[in-house]
Amino acid sequence: MKERRRAARIRWSCLIAGGVLFVAAGGLIVFRAIVPQAEGDPAAQRDAIRLAWVITFGLATFVSSVIGPPLWIQWKALRFQEESKELQAKSLELQREQHAFQVKKDEFDRVEARQRQVNDQFEQACAMLSSDSVAARIAGVKALDRLGREHLDLREDIVEVWCSLLRMRVGDPAEQDDVRALVQRLLLEHLRAPYEGTPTTAVGSGNPEYWELRRIDLSGADLVDADFTDCLLPNFCARRARFWGTTHFTKARFAGPATFTGAQGKGPVDFTGVFFADECTMDSLTIEVSADFAKTVFQGPFESSSSTFTGPVTFTHAKFLNTARFSKSNFGSTADFTNSKWVFKAEFTSATFEDYAGFSHTSFIDRAVFGRASFGAAVSFEGAQFGRNALFTGITCCGSASFNDAYFDEDVAFDDAQFAEIAGFRRIKVWGQMTCCGARFDALAAFRGAKFTGRVDFSSTVLGKNAAVDCTDATAALGDYLPSDRIWPTGWTTINELTTLRLIPLPDPKTDLAPTSHAPTT
Repeated sequence: MKERRRAARIRWSCLIAGGVLFVAAGGLIVFRAIVPQAEGDPAAQRDAIRLAWVITFGLATFVSSVIGPPLWIQWKALRFQEESKELQAKSLELQREQHAFQVKKDEFDRVEARQRQVNDQFEQACAMLSSDSVAARIAGVKALDRLGREHLDLREDIVEVWCSLLRMRVGDPAEQDDVRALVQRLLLEHLRAPYEGTPTTAVGSGNPEYWELRRIDLSGADLVDADFTDCLLPNFCARRARFWGTTHFTKARFAGPATFTGAQGKGPVDFTGVFFADECTMDSLTIEVSADFAKTVFQGPFESSSSTFTGPVTFTHAKFLNTARFSKSNFGSTADFTNSKWVFKAEFTSATFEDYAGFSHTSFIDRAVFGRASFGAAVSFEGAQFGRNALFTGITCCGSASFNDAYFDEDVAFDDAQFAEIAGFRRIKVWGQMTCCGARFDALAAFRGAKFTGRVDFSSTVLGKNAAVDCTDATAALGDYLPSDRIWPTGWTTINELTTLRLIPLPDPKTDLAPTSHAPTT
């Protein structure tokens, strides 16, 4: 169409140009033939010019009458053809749109019919779960599983139905029927996503059975021998849930917030190698047998206030990359935090340790708060590192307490602390100030080889009947300190050795002899 229009325009232009040239040439000939004959007579010359123009206009009229109609007819014909083609194109476009609309309508009808069929199947499967027949309920669970495998959009609803079944309380784990066991097994199978590498650089195995969900709500659920090993869990809520038998969360990854508030572990609980990407809340948690959090990583805030760990609990090599709180928690058996790492504030305010508590070689990068904590047996902070202020104000140690080789980068406070057995502070290094105001020692307080840099305050320290203080080989950095800035333990003073101060026992006023040792070496 464009080529034809272009060719027509060329033809029309040639005809019009030819007509114009013909009229111009004719007019020029007429003027040259008539006007010169009237020279010398103005009136005759005007008449000649008028006549020449009349002839020229007549010639132009003739040419236009000859050329104009064919041009107009051609233009109308071309215009008609163009309009016809446009109408045909619009008609074809309309037909295509109608066809596309019909195709979409048919597809929508098929999808709607299929969706109604799927919804009917979902409702029928859910209805089977209410049957009195165990076989019917099992068939309903399996039907839901098949629907979930085929229809991704139903998985959230199916998991919610399964979780609602698990949320139905059972009085005794022995009453766990086959239906609940099947639901629990299928749910955990669809949450399992093994990986290689570390949790933060995990490479999944591409488990086709994995269901990607937004939330799992097991609040108040009863789970028996639940195995969450290698599971990739979204927003996870197990508030007031009860875990019967042995529960495994080994190498599980919590991609969203994890809530275990008020949950009860009736048997051993294993969180070895778990990765919490978001906040983890375990307030009022109760674990009656044992809990293993070895090598667990808490990337978000961790809350476990007022929790009860009746059996042994292990946090060896665990990493707390955000604030962690165990305030008012009770550890009924051994609590082992050896080699754990705390990047932000660690709080054990008013916590109770009834058996051995181990914090050896633990790293506290931020504040460590153990105010009013109670240690019923031995406690060890040997080789621990404290990056900021460490507060042990008001702690009670009924067994031996060891801070040997501990490193305090800032201030440390043992004000009003009570040590019933040997308290070891051998070779500790304190770069800030150390205060033991009002502290009570009922046995040996060993500061042998300790190094002090800042203020030291042992004022109002109480030594029991069998107590003794050993500061042999302890030293203090020189500095512009007033006598009140450094109050040493009873029976000890310092001498200047040019580059440092060395602690020595005061002479015995009865013998005027300085004892070689103020306390027995242990």
